[in-house]
Amino acid sequence: MIRRMMVLMTVAVMCIMMTGCSSYKPGKVTDGVYNNSLFSITTPEGFACYSGKEVTKADKYLIVYGYSQQRGAGKSFKCEYAAETKTADILVASEDNISKCTAAEYGDVIAKQAADRIMGCTIEKNEDVTVNGVKFRMVRYTILGGDHQTYYITQSGDKLVYVYVSVMDGDITGAGEKAENCISSC
Repeated sequence: MIRRMMVLMTVAVMCIMMTGCSSYKPGKVTDGVYNNSLFSITTPEGFACYSGKEVTKADKYLIVYGYSQQRGAGKSFKCEYAAETKTADILVASEDNISKCTAAEYGDVIAKQAADRIMGCTIEKNEDVTVNGVKFRMVRYTILGGDHQTYYITQSGDKLVYVYVSVMDGDITGAGEKAENCISSC
């Protein structure tokens, strides 16, 4: 009896140790609404929504994936959701926190990466924000021509999770505003 209890306790401790830091589970899309344990995104009206393997169809997928590779996190990169229209894009991705940094430090890495690699890049913001009740580190920059990209970064255990929003200069459709306002708390 004591031996059986010791075995059960050992198994329980091992299960806890194996799940310890990596508590983040990728989100799911149901009826155009993406949910994970950190935030939700409601696909704006007029946007095409992609999930699963279809996320690779999104125009900005390769850009976001490429930046992840440059940071050394390409092997763990997972795009969980994408939505797009002709003038705006939204992607949700996660990757391992290989540098063991905070969301603010990760924001600094993204800002430096953009400034170093994109011609005509201007960093507009790199600060903590709260969007509809969800706390993020926000990095926003413009590129030559006026297009702007925004990363909303948070972390969960050993994962960095971010919402990437890209809006074309001259967006008169309101898609950019819709993309910026689709995040909410769970």
